Amino acid sequence: MNGTDDRPCILFATVAAGGSHVSTAQAMKEAIETHYPGRYRLEISEIMVEYGFRDLDRRHKALWRLALQHPWSIWLVQGVIDALPQISVPVQKLMLRSFSRRAARRLSRPPRPDLVIVNHGPLTLGLTQAQRKFGLQVPVVTFETSTRNANALWAAPDTERFITASRASQHRLHRLGVPMDRIDVVGYPVRQAFIHAPSKAVARKAIGLEEASTCLVSLGGEGLGAEPEQLIKALKRHDEGMQIVVIAGRNRELRERLERLAAGMRRVHVRGFVDDMALYVAASDIVVGKSGPATVYETLAVGRPLLSPQKFGPSESRLLRVLERLGVGGYFPDVERLSAEATRYLGCPAALQRVHRISRAFDFAGMAERLARYITHYAKHGEPDPDAVGRGLRFFAVRLEQARPGQARSVPTGLISRRDSRDTWTG
Repeated sequence: MNGTDDRPCILFATVAAGGSHVSTAQAMKEAIETHYPGRYRLEISEIMVEYGFRDLDRRHKALWRLALQHPWSIWLVQGVIDALPQISVPVQKLMLRSFSRRAARRLSRPPRPDLVIVNHGPLTLGLTQAQRKFGLQVPVVTFETSTRNANALWAAPDTERFITASRASQHRLHRLGVPMDRIDVVGYPVRQAFIHAPSKAVARKAIGLEEASTCLVSLGGEGLGAEPEQLIKALKRHDEGMQIVVIAGRNRELRERLERLAAGMRRVHVRGFVDDMALYVAASDIVVGKSGPATVYETLAVGRPLLSPQKFGPSESRLLRVLERLGVGGYFPDVERLSAEATRYLGCPAALQRVHRISRAFDFAGMAERLARYITHYAKHGEPDPDAVGRGLRFFAVRLEQARPGQARSVPTGLISRRDSRDTWTG
């Protein structure tokens, strides 16, 4: 932090484990830069690494990568954590005690931030402990990233304040012990590149693709997920002319393997880690990928359906049910069925247009503006802006009579209805 800069400073504290944490930090920062240009100092930091807890951070990330290879373990661990929060939360705080003490010292030094936005469960516990036990006076607000299924490691009752994306998350945190008056529904932040993505033609030209029906297969930053060779072969069996772009992430061995496979196929392009994913989503007609919140909402913000061959934990399972209910994607563990679904979408322009229309109803631009307003108001006044609260993600119930993308049918007026239920929340 620059000591000569007297603008209010907002620090986004995050952990680069799972795409939703860094992505939402970047998106909130971009939202403030867009709506309040030049008026705030904005910094994103992996503070666990920055403050000297590199080994703890490395172990956490290694465990997360291992969990992605064995998705059943995510369900098991979250189930245990949620079943015994009176044990899991104190144990986690004990593990983070040294970090909390150091964070309290570091964040209290001038030029200290005016507000910390944290978006990772254990970091929330660590910084709450820094406030309650070690005298940290800086305001700390937590953005809860799951949007549908927060676990107990987010839910310390003494946490200063939560921002959630939906009423579902608000009620979930409250059931886990957080007072309702500390939880504000505001929305989910998506990066500006996805909100303002270019047309398919412009995006394809920018990344060197042909004008053809295009399927993007994203294997995540670490290149982990379903068996991609079988998936690519199945997609080609269903539609030989389909253009397939595979993002292999940082997994060099996987990229080399897929490049060998692609050498014998027409219109299959393999890329490694990319930092312009919005262009690749915009260039596609459909996306096959991991179903984490960031991927789901970034894909929807561009107006593309998301088909997922795997799900990693309860939160992603709930998100996939939302996609299925809306008719904008879903869970397809069988590669032949997934490939058939992809082909049906590509053969039905009306279905793709319908996905685009539904995506507009989520109002990602509006959520970004409200988040920017909420955060900057909190940085200046130490409290939420009441006008920014109350409208988050809107999950719509859709009456389709089991419509599939390949079934040509008109979309009736009033197709989307707002209806609160256990899994479908409005605003």
